[in-house]
Amino acid sequence: MSWGVGKGRWTEAALCAFPTHHDHMAVASAVVMADAVASLIVTAPEQFDARRFAEELARTAAAWDRRRVPERRDPASWTSLAERLAEVPAYLDAEPAAAIRDHFWSGAFVLESLPAAVWCFLRHPQDPGATLREALRVGHDTDTVASLAGTLAGALNGASRLPNALLAQLEGRDRLTAAAQGLCRASGGMA
Repeated sequence: MSWGVGKGRWTEAALCAFPTHHDHMAVASAVVMADAVASLIVTAPEQFDARRFAEELARTAAAWDRRRVPERRDPASWTSLAERLAEVPAYLDAEPAAAIRDHFWSGAFVLESLPAAVWCFLRHPQDPGATLREALRVGHDTDTVASLAGTLAGALNGASRLPNALLAQLEGRDRLTAAAQGLCRASGGMA
């Protein structure tokens, strides 16, 4: 894994996910998101490589869980989270209807929501506002997709690039900001 030592981060992410999400793929997605955020917070937006990032996500997912499961929309079709994440770059130039409605979907099942969120983020990696608008337009489980995509956009671009109009409406903003700053200080980063 090229993003540094991840085994401790993997364990912590899995332990945080498990109390509410006992499914193997849901736990794997928490590990993928932990690695994604760890990578993005140390990457300059202008040096971000979308395709390499998607490949790393797929590798992390494969390292954690390689099991294939039936898709909800087509139970005859089986895939894994790693396979689905690896497909994202091929759809970056596709219209949302072709990418989301016809391929990834955007439901509450992590096999749908995480790839949809990664697709939204990778379409607009240096523009958190566009990432969030894209995620809100995909339909279905938009709160999950937008939350995941927004996390990725915020990790890459920092809080200063998040849309002020959205931040102004964020419930518990001061508490969340203080928690984020504390986590950053605890990790040795700048707060």
